[in-house]
Amino acid sequence: MTSISALLGLDVLSKTDCCIIGRIENAFFDEYCKKIVYFVTDGENPYCIPFSKVRDIGDVVVVDGLIAVKYASDVDITKYRTAIYKETYSPYGVSKGKITDVFCDEKGKIQFFRTDKEDIAPTEIKGIGDVVVLKDARKPRKKKTDFSSLATVDAPVYTLAENAEMQTRRQVDRDGVPVVQTQVVNLVTNASFIPPRIIGDYNFLLGRTLTCDLLSYTGEVIAQKNAFVTIEIVEKARAYGKLLDLTLSSK
Repeated sequence: MTSISALLGLDVLSKTDCCIIGRIENAFFDEYCKKIVYFVTDGENPYCIPFSKVRDIGDVVVVDGLIAVKYASDVDITKYRTAIYKETYSPYGVSKGKITDVFCDEKGKIQFFRTDKEDIAPTEIKGIGDVVVLKDARKPRKKKTDFSSLATVDAPVYTLAENAEMQTRRQVDRDGVPVVQTQVVNLVTNASFIPPRIIGDYNFLLGRTLTCDLLSYTGEVIAQKNAFVTIEIVEKARAYGKLLDLTLSSK
């Protein structure tokens, strides 16, 4: 891994011309700050040295020759970015420090930017101008789903036969207004009304013993404590919506 700060100030040697053509003064990256494109030399007529033309880096930076470099005036550097020694800020104006170094691999791909406070990945950078601005790293908050409008009230479940029986068992008050009795009608169990799937799903309960009274939502006793679970109790618990309670209270 190459440190750009270690290259700044090194002489550039033209291998074929055997002459020093300048010193490394800066480095320019592509617009996404992911790769080094050029090294720039100092002097009145600086050169832009494509990273791909650098052959060796030691006490000097070696290039093939003057044919491998360009005058900086012939390169549109507005398309490129430089970040060395620039201040870095979050989108909210919080300083992340000054960039003191840039590290890249042998192909010029930038690995990370180093500030005097932390290391920054190229993917964290939003833009570079007079300063470096980072992307917003905060994750958007997920809006909680409101299920209040879907709230339901627990209520007993009745078979068709039970509903029909409740409709016929009415009483009339003194004013002649029909009033439905509040007493819950006892379920008349009949093997013909037992859905086979219900018994099949809860077949494992048959023969177990209730550890407590199994009550309906209105407090009526569906089955008493210590009773053995039978097909009739399973069907009655299903009708009152108490199959889960039956499962939890039997052993």
